[in-house]
Amino acid sequence: MIKENIEIKENQLVNLIQVMIDNGVSNKKIVERFEQKVIQLNSPRISLWFAENIKGVDVLAHGQVVIESKDPHYNFWFAHNIKGADILAHGQVIQDSKDLKYNHDFAEYIKGADVLAHGKVILESKDLDYNYLFPKDVIEADIQAHGRIIIESKNLKYNFLFPKNIKGSDVLAHGKVIIDSKHPDYNHDFAKCVKGADIEAHQQIFYQDIDIEKISNLIDNEIDELLSLRKSNEAKSVKKLVKKKDNK
Repeated sequence: MIKENIEIKENQLVNLIQVMIDNGVSNKKIVERFEQKVIQLNSPRISLWFAENIKGVDVLAHGQVVIESKDPHYNFWFAHNIKGADILAHGQVIQDSKDLKYNHDFAEYIKGADVLAHGKVILESKDLDYNYLFPKDVIEADIQAHGRIIIESKNLKYNFLFPKNIKGSDVLAHGKVIIDSKHPDYNHDFAKCVKGADIEAHQQIFYQDIDIEKISNLIDNEIDELLSLRKSNEAKSVKKLVKKKDNK
């Protein structure tokens, strides 16, 4: 109940300040009159809104409110939206949170982020999805380190996707996981889709799974049907010629 009341009051506060802005009250007057009280609220939501919407605010003071909240959501958006924000300090909150989504997004979208530090959180999690997405989306990510997590997992889906979509990956190491699995479909797709794959090694696995005798019989049937169709077509052609001669 208290939390709900705080949200209602915060909404009312934002609406009232917006009314002042809409009625031409200068940003300078709003800052002089209300900024210190807003900072004292220790509300990451209000400090973010205030810094986003009012020019001339004390960015670092509002940023400190957000940092002390330890809320990854507000720390991400403050660093993302506010010019002059302390990127590394907000990034540290994200790292300490161990939240994989925000560590991924912070490194991808925030210029000046400590990419390797955020990547370390992802590496230590051993989460396959984020260890694939992080080097795929984030420039300067440690591709080999994230790739090792994928390789060690033996997961076929990610060992296929990683070298297929991430330039600089260890194609042969990921390929070996696929080869060792002896999975025909993944070996086929790896050889077909991954640049630099050991095509012959993958094809050997793929063809091992094929029933050669069955394929041979299918080929025989196809040839027999083609011969039958050709003979039938030739017979029709001869009948047409005979008809033409008879009409003459």
